[in-house]
Amino acid sequence: MKPRGYGREIESTMLESDDGLIWRQRALFQEKEGDETAFQFEPDGSIVAVARRPGSSSAQLCRSSPPYVEWDRIEMDHYVGGPLLARWGSRYIVGGRKRTVNRGAKTAIYWLVGDQLLEFSELPSGGDNSYPGFVELSPTRALVSWYSSHETNAAGKELTAIYLADLEISE
Repeated sequence: MKPRGYGREIESTMLESDDGLIWRQRALFQEKEGDETAFQFEPDGSIVAVARRPGSSSAQLCRSSPPYVEWDRIEMDHYVGGPLLARWGSRYIVGGRKRTVNRGAKTAIYWLVGDQLLEFSELPSGGDNSYPGFVELSPTRALVSWYSSHETNAAGKELTAIYLADLEISE
């Protein structure tokens, strides 16, 4: 028996509301294997999204324009769990849990260039980790937060903590 909320039959739906109380379906953006997805709404109303793909070794890059009925999907060359997608100046930044063969799961930050992810930082992380957050402070400076359980207390018990990194681009 599969746990509830997993498997090929799970859909992901975009909802909308005028008042935050009454919701209606706007679009079905994953017809199967729906999972964690980060969205970036563009000034023209189009959407760029990074979707985790359960059971897959890659994330999916999704694009759509209003009314969000048709989606272009590209399998990417990296797995991204708990995805973050944000704009930093004129660039896209993507973050989330990556899978490594010998060192376990790590939280990584990437540039999205075209349809490719270019890793620029692996954050101190291990064990249960992911779900980065992002705040742009300027076109060259930003904060990234994430959680991880890679440290232990004095008794050797695993600790889960939230971390913060100050990023700076030198141009």
